[in-house]
Amino acid sequence: MANKYFISIKTKMIFGFSVLFSALIIFISIIVLFGVPFFKYNGEIKDRQINELKNLNRIADLKKSDIVQRINNIREDTRDLFNNKTLSMQVSQATQSLSNPDLTDKEHINEKLRAMNKTGQYRLIDDYLSAFRETRNIVYKDIDIFDIKNGIILFSTNIENVGSRKYGKDFVSYAKKRLLTSSFYLDRTDNGNKMQLYSFMQAASVGNSYGNGNNPNVVIILKINIGDLISDNGNMRLEDEKSYETVFTINDRILSAPLHGIITKDMPLPLQDMHSSPYKLAYGGGEGTIVDKNNGGSGILAAFRHIRVSQDVGFGLVVKKEMSAVIAPIELLVKQIIAFSVLSIMAVNIIIYILAKKITVPVVSLTQAAQSILKGDFNIRSSVKSHDELEILSSTFNLMLDFIENWHKELGNVVEERTKELNVANQVLHEEIDERKQKEDELKKMQDDLRELNREMEDKIINEIEQRRVQEQMLIQQSKMAATGQMIAIIAHQWKQPLSAISVTTQDIQDAYEYGELNREYIDKMVSIILERIDFMAKTIDDFRNFLKPSKEKVEFDVKTAIEEILSMFEDMMNKSGVMVSLEKDVFTETYKINGYPNEFKHVILNLLNNAMDAIISTHKKGFLGTDTEGTHTEGRITIGLAKEDGKVAVTIRDHGGGIPYEILGKIFEPYFTTKSSDKGTGIGLYMSKTIIENNMGGKLTARNLEDGSEFKIEI
Repeated sequence: MANKYFISIKTKMIFGFSVLFSALIIFISIIVLFGVPFFKYNGEIKDRQINELKNLNRIADLKKSDIVQRINNIREDTRDLFNNKTLSMQVSQATQSLSNPDLTDKEHINEKLRAMNKTGQYRLIDDYLSAFRETRNIVYKDIDIFDIKNGIILFSTNIENVGSRKYGKDFVSYAKKRLLTSSFYLDRTDNGNKMQLYSFMQAASVGNSYGNGNNPNVVIILKINIGDLISDNGNMRLEDEKSYETVFTINDRILSAPLHGIITKDMPLPLQDMHSSPYKLAYGGGEGTIVDKNNGGSGILAAFRHIRVSQDVGFGLVVKKEMSAVIAPIELLVKQIIAFSVLSIMAVNIIIYILAKKITVPVVSLTQAAQSILKGDFNIRSSVKSHDELEILSSTFNLMLDFIENWHKELGNVVEERTKELNVANQVLHEEIDERKQKEDELKKMQDDLRELNREMEDKIINEIEQRRVQEQMLIQQSKMAATGQMIAIIAHQWKQPLSAISVTTQDIQDAYEYGELNREYIDKMVSIILERIDFMAKTIDDFRNFLKPSKEKVEFDVKTAIEEILSMFEDMMNKSGVMVSLEKDVFTETYKINGYPNEFKHVILNLLNNAMDAIISTHKKGFLGTDTEGTHTEGRITIGLAKEDGKVAVTIRDHGGGIPYEILGKIFEPYFTTKSSDKGTGIGLYMSKTIIENNMGGKLTARNLEDGSEFKIEI
């Protein structure tokens, strides 16, 4: 069956060679325009970029050199005025006329200065400054002689400036730090629309005191508009300079751009942002070239320079050219390449069509023969006479047809025999399938029975576990209740002293009443003593009630704190029995925290301590421990060890009670096993202790004999 998306070989050949040739033309065009990576051939666009960057470098160097020369000329002009002895003498003499003590008012000083600058020696100084300005190559806006100490302009080429205080506090503060030093300062004009540069030098005090008695400190200031400093004065006429744009930047502003004019503090930035790479690099002190983009996204080539006027004043120079202007001459080359490509593709298609037709005619003949064979006609033969490989293919095809025709006849006979064999095999297979299906049904029934049995066993196990858990909880509570009589004795002992104190205090109140010593202060003191004893008794009851209360869920608690709480309740009772208890712990470990049931853990510790105390008392009765003169046991010792081992908390309780007989050492943790009489032991203490530690808290409880006693060890 023919594919509905059938495409002839001739069409494929024409399309394939056309695409291949077109790709080759495009590849060659790309190489011509963009060059070859990792080789020395750069391509037409890259070569033009390199040449333009060289031109931009040359223009930037010339412009920087011109501006630097102007700055040097300004510095020299400032020094010439500063070092002019005639001018210095005239300024000194002229300021002597300001010594009139009546001119103490600053406004009167200003009026005096304006009047004096129009006549006499003051006029000579102003005329000299004006003549000096006219003979310079630099266009100076004003030349002022400024009294920095009193903040007044004494002399100026602009008579309106005389007596004024136009220089701000920032400039005055800056200039005072630069005595006898040629310096520059950047400021705005009075209306704030233009930037101007001050070149100044400060001299020592001149003249006599005037006004308020201060000698003037003279500062010679030459003011230049930045636009005049950076503008082209006609000395630099570069070839094709109109295609380039020169931009000056200072601080965070674009200062001047020929295509956009002077930028004021209230106007937005033109086109390029100061954060663009060439402007940022130029003002930051960098020099070089860069290929970048402006804010509009179009490419630019730029050379940037940094011009340092002084230590504190500098600005950037950027000479740039739009990328579109660089590649404009390449457009004609691109059009020629496109025209050549179109004509070449058309010619190649014609040639490929002729060749494809010659090649595909025999192929079509072979295809038609193959389609006839597909329909069952094995008598057709191919008759291609092309005297090439296709003719050999045709002959081979005919031989294959002869072989297929013979093979087809033999195959019919084989198929008939195999069909008979297959029918017999199918019959046997059906019988095996029926037998296997029967066995699968039996297996399924057995699996169902097994699942039912497992479910019943699981329910029984769950019930047994629940019953065991309830039994263990009852045994734990039973063990606690077994110690209730002992605790009541301890509570009675704990209460004995405070009750005696309350009795004495009550008797003391009665005596005070009889002797007339009863007053408010005395009653408050006695009440405080009685309440303190009552609080102690209440705390004792709370401690024992909390001990008897079962823990409902696992919590994190400190083992050391739990042991200390047990000792605080029972240590005094043990001491009365002649047994001393000591707690040994690592001084470098502050806490021994674990997760578990704190009250149950305390109960385990109490069980182990009671067993150790009973063993010591029993050993004493047998005569192995000494006694003092009052008959109290003196050498019974229980040592509680507390340490961290392999990330676990280990608690050891060692006694000197003679140890556990080896024949019963393996039975002591069995339920209801005891060596004590029925009135002193139930045999569930150690069993429940092991159950709590190992089953409920995931730890381990073991026992062993020592040289003169036994040791129980808890690891959690």
